[in-house]
Amino acid sequence: YNNSRTYYFFLRQNHMLRSLHSKILFFVTAIMAVTAISILYFTKHDVSKAMLTAQEASVENDFHFVELNIKQVYGQLLTQKVNTIGQRKQQLKSLSDLAVSVLNKYLQFAQTGAISPQDAQERALAWLRETTFEQEIDWFIFDSDALIISSNNREMERTDISSLKDIKARNISSLYRGRKDAALAQFDVFDWRSPLTEAISRKLGYFTPFPEWQWTLVTVID
Repeated sequence: YNNSRTYYFFLRQNHMLRSLHSKILFFVTAIMAVTAISILYFTKHDVSKAMLTAQEASVENDFHFVELNIKQVYGQLLTQKVNTIGQRKQQLKSLSDLAVSVLNKYLQFAQTGAISPQDAQERALAWLRETTFEQEIDWFIFDSDALIISSNNREMERTDISSLKDIKARNISSLYRGRKDAALAQFDVFDWRSPLTEAISRKLGYFTPFPEWQWTLVTVID
């Protein structure tokens, strides 16, 4: 009988030890799992943060590169003398090509996810607004509603040109609106009425649709 009790006591103690060992093993495993998950989370967070910082720096470098190219090309354009109609047309086209290259750069930033499409458009419009030329040269962008949304000539901005016509009595906003089926870039002549003074001046313009954002870029000269 005593031997039986001793054997039973031994089995019970052994079971308790195994149970305690299992619990300790479980808690140790749980602690290691939580620690591993925490390390992975914070490591991933730090890596993502570092990648985002590097991406932002890359975008800013690209912006700086664009600005340097603009200044260089613009400086070259200003050194050219504009005397004949042919030379004036060439200058308008060159300035338009320059602006379109900048718009395409901002579009590329948006398409790659470096910045949002809205931010890309706002930056492009701000650049156009802040870039000035000789007094007789202007440029502006109008949208699909025939509203001028940006110009280096502040009196032009926010002007509705839905009724503006060229010298052939064609509606300009309908003809050059920035749709995919819009006419290709071309020159046109129109009479511009100043929103401030009501004075009318004849202008030569180069119209370049930018269908990706449903805009039309116009470079103009008196």
